[in-house]
Amino acid sequence: MTGSEELTALELLTAMNNINRLEVIDQTGRAYVHYLDEKESVQYSLQDGNRTLKIFIAAAATDVPFNSTSRRPD
Repeated sequence: MTGSEELTALELLTAMNNINRLEVIDQTGRAYVHYLDEKESVQYSLQDGNRTLKIFIAAAATDVPFNSTSRRPD
C-alpha cells in the first residue's frame, strides 16, 4: 500500500473486525486457510516479549481470555 491507501492502526484494527477468512502463507504458498462461519471469531495474542504471535479461532468472542481483536457476527 502506498499514499492514501495506507491505513492507520485504528483503521486496521477496525477493518480486522470484518474478516471472514484466515490464511497463513509460507514459502510454499498457502499453508493454512480457514473460512470463518458466523459464530467464529479470530483473536490474537502477542507473547514472549512480543516475539510470538498466537492466533485463535474461537467459537465465541469470550472463548479466549486475552486482550485481542475479534471478528464478531453482524
